[in-house]
Amino acid sequence: MRAVRVVVPALVAVVAWFASGALSTLGMASGSPALLRVTRLVAPDTLPVGITAPEPWSILVGVAIAVAIGGLFALLALVFGADRAAPRIAGFAAAWAAAVVAGTIVGGLPLVFALAEALLHTAAAPLPTLDLAATGAYWGVVWGWLPALAAALLATVPVTRPLGTPGAVAPLAYPVVLAVSAGVAAIGLAGVAVASPIADAAWHARISDNAAAEAAEAAEREAGLETGTGNAPPPATPPADAVPIPEIAPGDWRIDPTWCTENQLAFAASRPDAATGHRGMRVTATNVSTAPCTVDGYPDLAFSDPVTNGFEVRVLHGSGMLGEPDAGAVAVELPPGGTAEVDVTWDAPAHSDRDPAGFLHIAAYPGAVRQFVPIDTDIVGGEVEVTAWRLPTEDPAAAG
Repeated sequence: MRAVRVVVPALVAVVAWFASGALSTLGMASGSPALLRVTRLVAPDTLPVGITAPEPWSILVGVAIAVAIGGLFALLALVFGADRAAPRIAGFAAAWAAAVVAGTIVGGLPLVFALAEALLHTAAAPLPTLDLAATGAYWGVVWGWLPALAAALLATVPVTRPLGTPGAVAPLAYPVVLAVSAGVAAIGLAGVAVASPIADAAWHARISDNAAAEAAEAAEREAGLETGTGNAPPPATPPADAVPIPEIAPGDWRIDPTWCTENQLAFAASRPDAATGHRGMRVTATNVSTAPCTVDGYPDLAFSDPVTNGFEVRVLHGSGMLGEPDAGAVAVELPPGGTAEVDVTWDAPAHSDRDPAGFLHIAAYPGAVRQFVPIDTDIVGGEVEVTAWRLPTEDPAAAG
């Protein structure tokens, strides 16, 4: 067996994997809903969030994915008999099937860790879904014909130099090629298994740190004074009624591809207004990316005290005494630098020995990663109401 008949189709598979992810990213950055729908159809988003993590994790994840998809495609193509199938169409189909299975395994590998985390942790956590594996499988369907075509064409190329003539190279034994492909695939999958969770955590930490810093600066500018929240050390044990705050709201959420992602938005909260028995504050979301995106519906909210012990807070949709009337869910497109806002209202709580909420955990919609926003409230539980996203209301004083 000629090594080129294995290596070249595997390299084509690697290029196709990254090309699909790159086209998907371009579609998301274009700001055109029509182009976004087209790229979603023809270019599955194969690149994980860790690929944009701080170095060196982004590089390690990229290399690991390349080795995993190339090695696994080569291994499965050999197992399925793509190099030995006759007629040519059978080898093409076998290699295409190898691409689908390889994409499913590489794309769905993080699902294994999400499932293990859900089983090992008793705290509320987002349930793992099959979306990643389905994306990998869809990539194999849409793009897998490219490495399959390369494999089919190379399988029919005759050996131009018989053995014994100058320059002739002896073909490798099938078991050797199979073993090498299996080793490469194992190394790649192990690399993804180790580097991907760390890279994802590094990416989320960077986004959370940036968003928290921007929100704190906005709050300081609005208040006109320095703040120092979040510096108190956590207690040895959380209060008995503390609630864990998951990074993503639990549930199987439907997310529109035009909606703003967590790395496109920065949140800030105003100082609360107060009236007899009522409270309210305004929360803004600013598009800090270079591409337009959309917020639609109601944000996802949770609350915790200054050391991030969560409260049992029931979040209702609507407007309270101190909020603007809730117009309901409408799509609000945010250009780069654009803002949208919601009003969060609640009733004055009864006396409690608990420290009140010092952080708002917010996402533009359920299913997105929550970000931390420092707040100064007297919320210790109970109910809060939140309006749907809307364009900023005009300041009456400025209008007059």
